[in-house]
Amino acid sequence: MRFNWSALLGGLVGGAVTAVVAGIVVARYLPEVGSDHTLGGAGVAALAAALSGAVGVIVGWLVHRRRGRGLGGIAAIVTVLGAGWGTWTWFTASWGVTGIGRTVVEGILILGLGMLVLATACGMTAALLQHRSRHDPEAARLR
Repeated sequence: MRFNWSALLGGLVGGAVTAVVAGIVVARYLPEVGSDHTLGGAGVAALAAALSGAVGVIVGWLVHRRRGRGLGGIAAIVTVLGAGWGTWTWFTASWGVTGIGRTVVEGILILGLGMLVLATACGMTAALLQHRSRHDPEAARLR
């Protein structure tokens, strides 16, 4: 097994971009536990997170020097970092407002929906970038 260090670095850089934006958006548009979540606020947060995920994959692809090989891994890293940090930001802001059970349940729902939204956006972006990627002679030799 060979590690694709360039793709790993691209995923981490793109994931950091997505995590920062997702953390800011979730903290701003999703209120803490105990208050009402509106459909509009959740929609704005999901749309902004999806756009930041797409931008994160593009940044990771550029760091990876526009190669197609490893693009799925970049999308996966961006998804996990963005959803994880967004959930953590919400969780730390909401801790202690109501009971621990409700906080944990809402945190799990936010993590799951964040993963769903980011996986869709990042996967679609990676699929679209695959056709714009450079031809990698090393990838052809490994097949």
